[in-house]
Amino acid sequence: IRWSRLGVFDRIFVALTEQAGRSKRLVIDATHLKAHRTAASLLKKGFSRDIGRTKRGLNSKLHAVRDGQGRPIRFHLTAGQVSDFKGIDVLLAHLPVGTEEVVGDRVYDSNRIRRFLVERNITACIPPRKNQKSKPSYNWNLYKKRHLIENMFAKLKAW
Repeated sequence: IRWSRLGVFDRIFVALTEQAGRSKRLVIDATHLKAHRTAASLLKKGFSRDIGRTKRGLNSKLHAVRDGQGRPIRFHLTAGQVSDFKGIDVLLAHLPVGTEEVVGDRVYDSNRIRRFLVERNITACIPPRKNQKSKPSYNWNLYKKRHLIENMFAKLKAW
C-alpha cells in the first residue's frame, strides 16, 4: 500500500500546518521534489500520482504558503511539470482571514494575481518581471524575508 493512498502525506501536511499561528504576512513559493526511480511503476487507476516528467526526470512540485516566522500554513502537491500558476490558484483561494501582505517570487508577477490580492485588500510584494513595461513598486526589505520559505523547503527536503 502506497503512502499517497493511505493519506500519509495529507496527514503530514495537516500536522505541519496546525503548528502555525496567525500571521498578517504570508510568503508563497514552490519547489521540485525528486521522485524515487521506482515511482514510475505506480498504478494509474483510481488516484492522482502527482508525479510528472520534467527534463530532470520524475518530479513532483510542492506549492507552499508560510507565515512570517517560517511556519507552513498550507501545502499543495502537483505533478512536476505543472505551472506555478495552477498551484498558486489553490493556495490563494484558501488564504487565512486577516492576511495583509503576500510576498512572492518574480514568477508570480501577473495581473491576475495582483488583481486577486487587491480585491481582498492584500498588499502584494512581488518583484516585476524583467521584461514588463510598467513595473509596479514593491518593498525590497520585505522581499528579502522570502528566504524563510527557502529555509523551510530545505528543512523538509533534508527530513
